[in-house]
Amino acid sequence: MRPLARAGLVLALAGLAVLGVVALKSERTVTKVAIPVKAGGLEARYFYLHEREVRVLVEVIPSAASVDVEVLDLTQYLRLTRGEPHGHVYAIRGTNGADFRLHPSRGVYFFVFRNRTNAGILVRLTIAAEGLERGCLKVGVALLVLGLALAAVSRVMRE
Repeated sequence: MRPLARAGLVLALAGLAVLGVVALKSERTVTKVAIPVKAGGLEARYFYLHEREVRVLVEVIPSAASVDVEVLDLTQYLRLTRGEPHGHVYAIRGTNGADFRLHPSRGVYFFVFRNRTNAGILVRLTIAAEGLERGCLKVGVALLVLGLALAAVSRVMRE
């Protein structure tokens, strides 16, 4: 087997392997966390999110209480901790529950909860990620196409 054909075969197999892993990881993953927030306090939790559609459900207990919810990336969170002005990926003020979707880039995201009431509360956070990871899907397809192209070129050169 010629080196060009061998390289094409290896690349095509690598592309199929990546696509197989993407298909296996495409199942729905759900994370549930209970976060106590002291009266007038602030609590933050971080999660590593992939390039998949993410549905976030926030429940506040007791339901009569309200909380401010912010979703921040790493840079925004560092600015928050230094007391500097910061943006946010998502924010909602004074809610007792929320249901929203995010389309994040791969990385660490912080979910920040501010309790504006005079009593402690419990925040139940549910994060459900589903769908294909776009970045890995593109890499797998690119490897497969490149491998098949090299194999085809090798075959044409042999004839």
